[in-house]
Amino acid sequence: MKKALFIFLVVLSVKSYSQNCNSIKKKIDKFDGTITYSTPLILHGSRGLGAIRPPYLMASKSFTKTDTVYALSLVTTGASLNAQAKGATLLLSDGTQIPRPDASVSIKPSTNYGWEYTVSIALTRGEIDNLLKNSLTDFKIDIFEGNISPQRQSEFSEYLKCLKVLLPN
Repeated sequence: MKKALFIFLVVLSVKSYSQNCNSIKKKIDKFDGTITYSTPLILHGSRGLGAIRPPYLMASKSFTKTDTVYALSLVTTGASLNAQAKGATLLLSDGTQIPRPDASVSIKPSTNYGWEYTVSIALTRGEIDNLLKNSLTDFKIDIFEGNISPQRQSEFSEYLKCLKVLLPN
C-alpha cells in the first residue's frame, strides 16, 4: 500500500512538473541563432508600496554561441514618476538579498494610472541555485516594492526548475 502511494505521488509530481514545463516558450533569433526559453508572465500577488495594479515577473534562459544566460524581468507600478529610477533588489525566503544597484530601469505610463517600472537583470547559475533553494518572496525596483504570494513563489520555483534542465535543442 505504501509503495502504491509513493508511486502515485511520484507520478503526480512528474505530471505537474511537465505541465509547468509545457508552458515555457521557445524562441530562436533569426539573425544570430540565439535560443531563448521564457516562462509565462507571473502575476506576483499583491500590491507593493505605491503600486496601482499587481505587477509581474518572468524568467528566461538563453543559449548564445558562447554562453548560457539566465535573466529575470520584473515589472511594478507606482503612483509617482521617478525619472531617475535605478536598481533592483530580490529578497529570498532565507533573508538573502540579490542586489543590482546599477540595473537600468525603463519607465512608461501605466495603462491604468501612474507609471510602470521595468527591469531586466542577469542571474548567475549560483543565484539560480539559490532561488531554487529559497523562494523569491519580494522585490524592489528603485523604491517600488512587490510582494510575491506563496502560491506564485511555488509556481515561479517550478518554472525555474524547468529552465535549469532545458538544453539548446
